[in-house]
Amino acid sequence: MDWRTVSTTALQQGDWKKSLDHLTRSQESAGEDVEYWKLLCCSYLQAGQWTEVSNVAAIGSQKYADEAIFLECWAWAEHLLGETEAALKLLESREACFGARESFVYTLACLYASLQRLGEAKRCLANAQKLSPDRNSFLQKVTHQRELRILWREDEMALAC
Repeated sequence: MDWRTVSTTALQQGDWKKSLDHLTRSQESAGEDVEYWKLLCCSYLQAGQWTEVSNVAAIGSQKYADEAIFLECWAWAEHLLGETEAALKLLESREACFGARESFVYTLACLYASLQRLGEAKRCLANAQKLSPDRNSFLQKVTHQRELRILWREDEMALAC
């Protein structure tokens, strides 16, 4: 099997170690492929290795500037590493490019809420909801997102609209 299939299958099975092992062995032949970098980032995400997510996503974001997933992962890792202001600046700098992407706007909402910037958080969350193809799934995600709990406490109905 090729590196994509092995890594993807391993991640689907929750085996980030197998995915990382295979990707590491495939780096020389696959290192310039955007999918390689996405799978590497996803492997570290699944492992909860936030410094590695930040490093890989930063490189991916530089190599593939039109791929929002790298910027989103980079910002999220920075947030979890305690650098929420820096994470927010990363996303704000590219909002014009990726502001029509649900996951990008949702991540902005989470970061704004974490920084107690509730008006901006609500605005972004409303935009993310409009961009979501599945309202019920979206609301389920929102109700379980730690960063957004402050919005529920402040005005539970604002999220249900």
